[in-house]
Amino acid sequence: MAFVNLQNVTYKYPLTQTPVLQNVNLQINEGEFVAVIGPNGAGKSTLCYALAGFAPHFFKGELSGTIEVAGVESSKSTLDEWTLNVGLAFQIRDDLLDYVGRKSITGKPTGLDLSEKKLTLPLIYAFTKAPKKDGKQILSMIKNGKKKGNVKRVLEFVEEYGGIAYAAKRARDFSARAKEILAPFPDSPSRQALLDFADFVVERDK
Repeated sequence: MAFVNLQNVTYKYPLTQTPVLQNVNLQINEGEFVAVIGPNGAGKSTLCYALAGFAPHFFKGELSGTIEVAGVESSKSTLDEWTLNVGLAFQIRDDLLDYVGRKSITGKPTGLDLSEKKLTLPLIYAFTKAPKKDGKQILSMIKNGKKKGNVKRVLEFVEEYGGIAYAAKRARDFSARAKEILAPFPDSPSRQALLDFADFVVERDK
């Protein structure tokens, strides 16, 4: 029995008309190495997303056919919940890096989300804990656009009212939940890779 088994798999992303994958049949035996090659837009990444359960569990869209990995059909697996929790942990960590990341590492300046007037979890939580007067002052600074002094004050506000600590904890919680979901799966390099990735998303610094 093939370790990876795809039968007549067709998938298209939401709001698109043309399938990225169409009637794909593929069998890969355990221990076998396979290279997936092709030009940009050929569907290489989407094929990998489908095998990992990201499509359609995380990216949504329309999937038909059968995908089995280690004898488990993707439509019957719990990987949709895994991808949701890892995705949330990844996004929250990304939000945190806007406050605590270093430009030399992340490649983007601190406070970029603020300059775009995005209200992310660390800031939203701080608003719930701060006195209304302080919250209104910070909101006014954000509406007035990015100024060096304003960004510094907003960063201090988020730290002062626990936004950084709270968001970091929530990211760890989602990562831990993702790892719990993998508990029923047998030990394998694939399972270990998913466990490692759940750790990576909350430890990354860029």
